[in-house]
Amino acid sequence: MNDLSPSGLARRESMRRQLTAAMNRIHRRRRQRRRLTAAAAGIAFIVLASLAVQLLPASIPLAERPDRRLAGDPSLRPSPDVSEPRGCVIRIVRTDPSVLDRVARPVQSTAVILDDEALLAMLAEIDRPAGLVRYGGKVHLTRPVTDVELTPPPPAADPSL
Repeated sequence: MNDLSPSGLARRESMRRQLTAAMNRIHRRRRQRRRLTAAAAGIAFIVLASLAVQLLPASIPLAERPDRRLAGDPSLRPSPDVSEPRGCVIRIVRTDPSVLDRVARPVQSTAVILDDEALLAMLAEIDRPAGLVRYGGKVHLTRPVTDVELTPPPPAADPSL
């Protein structure tokens, strides 16, 4: 299978080295682009998160927030308000079995159970005759009978307007 002359073999080896070097450069640049993209995304996330922390309102209103410049000198710090109790509040929560009795409202159901003949007769009475087809373990009507099915869709907006 090796039908090349010595100069052809040398040329093929030279081409292989050049192609290998070119492919290594392409792959190295691709890896660098991926790393730079990931680093840029990480830096952007950190910058946006720090901006969000600075710009979003804190849980303490500004009027009650201690001034950070005064933190070093104890004489300049505002005195704590002792009228409100500090600390944590513990509240025991239990399941109340009577909650359903207090908030439940009676439900008025409008569902009516009909057999096949009664359904077809009722549809015929309201001028929506249909037939029944059974297949695949399901029952289907042969034509649309509900208001939703019979209402035509609104006309599409004219794109030329």
